[in-house]
Amino acid sequence: MADKKKILMVGPAPPQIGGMETLIGGLLNSDLMHLYNVSFLNISKPGVNKRTQGKEFVGYDSLSKRNVFITLRSYAYSFLFFFRYVFTLVLKRPQLVHIHTASYFSFWEKGGYIILANILRKRIVLHSHGGMFADFYEKSSPFSKRLIARLFQTCDRVVVLSESWKDFFKRLIPEEKIRVIANGIDLSQFDIQGKNRSDDPVFLYMAKVSEQKGIYDLIRATRLLLDRGLKCRFLVAGSGEIEQAKRMANELRVEGAVQFLGPQTGREKAALFATAWCFVLPSYFEGFPISILEAYAAGLPVISTLVGAIPSILKQDENGCLFAPGNVEELTDCILRICTDSDLRKSMSETNAELARKEFSIETCSEKMSCVYDELL
Repeated sequence: MADKKKILMVGPAPPQIGGMETLIGGLLNSDLMHLYNVSFLNISKPGVNKRTQGKEFVGYDSLSKRNVFITLRSYAYSFLFFFRYVFTLVLKRPQLVHIHTASYFSFWEKGGYIILANILRKRIVLHSHGGMFADFYEKSSPFSKRLIARLFQTCDRVVVLSESWKDFFKRLIPEEKIRVIANGIDLSQFDIQGKNRSDDPVFLYMAKVSEQKGIYDLIRATRLLLDRGLKCRFLVAGSGEIEQAKRMANELRVEGAVQFLGPQTGREKAALFATAWCFVLPSYFEGFPISILEAYAAGLPVISTLVGAIPSILKQDENGCLFAPGNVEELTDCILRICTDSDLRKSMSETNAELARKEFSIETCSEKMSCVYDELL
């Protein structure tokens, strides 16, 4: 190990649920660990997670959604992790620091990590995951915008998830510093194409149960589908505003068609992908959704929105359907089409399974990440 280049990776990891966590978990089990001497600083913040109700208050949720005790505990963890970071830099003496970040408080928190790494003359790779980063930047004050750009400019490389995100970040940093690396997943978990598929139409939503992820649009679309005589079920897997979503389902009298399962991981998650006919993600903001890649690996058509990197990986009528976020009528039409056209469904299924194997394995992602490391070491 002594002759291998030393790298410190910083970010949240499983069992905490999220796209960033899933990717980091995959990288920590990839060839990167054999090619380099990789240390990992896990900054996952323990919180309240009542599985039966799907309540979760962790990480960087809005302060308005957390009580004072949980907010203070979150900040306490932030300080604790930063001190661990300081000691790790001093004791491990890595040559390169790979920092994973999102937007809002996540980004400002990582600003301290970037500054310290610069002071200690470490090479820095900043890996941006935030689907709301453009919104975060545009809503910032002029001073904050200059500070955001400055923090990016002090990094040696910035990894973004798609060409569309590269176009955005070119406004902040020189293009030669930007590298596009799509997310990747462990495909072996989802080698389940066609197995245990439900005889009746089943659509899977696997994301945080929130307005930003489009859960209320999906419930409204369910009402329209039932009015048109289509009998189908929606499995909702995720934590968040479950009670509020249930109330809407009851008010619209669709509670029998929408089943709330809470957060799902491991075999439970794989079983849901094996059961469903199609994956639905009606988000208003996204970076590069890991859940879509998981759906591809499971051979599912995907219905999603024209946001973030999604249009770069989801082509209309080839591997799914795209619609404008918030357009419930378009969402309803997409579901109807997937549900009633078995030939289209089969074609999309085969296309997506092949696409996952060719482009979105964790091995492909780690190879590209290795190239970035080698540029700097």
